[in-house]
Amino acid sequence: MHQVSVDRSTVPPGIEIPADFNVADALLRRNLDAGRGDKLAYVDDAGQYTYGELAARVDRFANALRQRDVQQEQRVLLCVQDSIEFPVASK
Repeated sequence: MHQVSVDRSTVPPGIEIPADFNVADALLRRNLDAGRGDKLAYVDDAGQYTYGELAARVDRFANALRQRDVQQEQRVLLCVQDSIEFPVASK
């Protein structure tokens, strides 16, 4: 995954965001890498989910797409409510 680079030697700081940067992945990965897998990440009407639970759901969703032969960079139209499915499908 490509990272955002920040040049703090200028005012305002110069920020370079790669074209393939995925903010949802960066936020999830940063918290997992910091050991916060058991910390609360998302709350909706159906329950509360940790970063670890969210990551597991993301992986299951990605595997379901792969099983249906959806390739990277292919577009998929999704209709989800404001629930845990939104961040799962956003990554």
